[in-house]
Amino acid sequence: MKAVGSECHLYLYKGQEHGFFNYCENQDPKYFIETMFKADVFLRKQGIIKGKPTIKDLSFLSKKN
Repeated sequence: MKAVGSECHLYLYKGQEHGFFNYCENQDPKYFIETMFKADVFLRKQGIIKGKPTIKDLSFLSKKN
């Protein structure tokens, strides 16, 4: 990956199962918010998106487009 200029970040969450970070109404959104924030930081660093991460809670779910 380094040879072609690619970058990868791996974050381990001990004891968590596959898909633990997905949003689900009946689960604590802690990991969903954390992984979305980290994804925003990564994509910004790659120049794919602009601006600072804004996800802090689930208030975006109630916003109308």
